[in-house]
This record gives sequence, structure tokens and C-alpha cells, in this order.
Amino acid sequence: MSITLRKKVNPTMDCLFISQYDILLNHEKTVGYCWLNLNPTLSQKSGNLGYYIDPSHRGFSYSLFASLELFKIAAQAGRKSLTIYCRKDNAASLHICYHLQQLTHSPAPTCQDNLFIFEIFLLTIPENMVE
Repeated sequence: MSITLRKKVNPTMDCLFISQYDILLNHEKTVGYCWLNLNPTLSQKSGNLGYYIDPSHRGFSYSLFASLELFKIAAQAGRKSLTIYCRKDNAASLHICYHLQQLTHSPAPTCQDNLFIFEIFLLTIPENMVE
């Protein structure tokens, strides 16, 4: 099994700083998509990411693999960290966020929003991800 990202051109996206990628299984079957925001107005040192996995392909850690690929892209762009806003009622994504937190040796979620709907993960990009 391999997961690769294929940059996707989305003419409806109105933000030039968001790159969207198809998540490909074995270089051919699209199982979802992910995006990376490296908008310089956010911070020169940070960015954020997100993903969607087709319901019929959930449960195979594709989002984890895709997130790690996005970490590499962000590292190559000079980012030191990525932020993920995760709904507290989304157990699968929370599981991925906590797994990424452990893999990157990042601190626990830094804060919660005022309504306690989201947990906010500020994840440090390990130096060994820069190729």
C-alpha cells in the first residue's frame, strides 16, 4: 500500500495560499483529499491542514499518512509547525490528531475555543521531515 498526494487544481477556491491534494491509494485510486494552508498572513512559521476521507475508505489511517505528507510539504516551505482545529465530537479525527501529537513530540492541545467545540493542536514539524 502506498499513499501519495496529487496536487489538485480547484478553480472555485478563492484563497491562493491553499493547496488541495487528492489522496491516492497505490498511485491511482482516489480515497479522499486534503489541503494545506501556508498563507503568509497566518505566520511565516506556521500553517494549517485538513482532510476528508471517503466514508467507504475510512478506518485505514489514510488521513494520518496524508497529514504526514503535508507535514513534509510544509517543512520544505520553511514552516515550523501546523495547526489543526478538530471538532471534539469527531472521534476519528481526534484520534489522528493525538497520534500526530505523539509522532511529532508536540505538547497537548494548546487551547480550546470559547464554546468548547474544537480542540486546537499546534504540532511541531520534526526537523527530520525536511528533505
